[in-house]
Amino acid sequence: MRDQYMRTGEGFLIVFAIDNMKSFEDIDSYRGQIRRVKDADDIPMLLVGNKIDLPRRDVDQKLASTYAKTHNMPYIETSAKTRQV
Repeated sequence: MRDQYMRTGEGFLIVFAIDNMKSFEDIDSYRGQIRRVKDADDIPMLLVGNKIDLPRRDVDQKLASTYAKTHNMPYIETSAKTRQV
């Protein structure tokens, strides 16, 4: 079912939790799935660090920002809970 959504998507938000390193480490897998299903490399993607309202941070902002730049993706941080950006 996920492949079906990826096939019809024209752009993707890749969201990870800043308090969960595993969610950040999974980004490569999601990017790979999207590129495989879309059979393209130039798919618009935005990297989103979520849960900035929490006091604990396991994923450094610089690490995420560097990853995004390396893969030509914009990067933002937000909180779905408080709507902070």
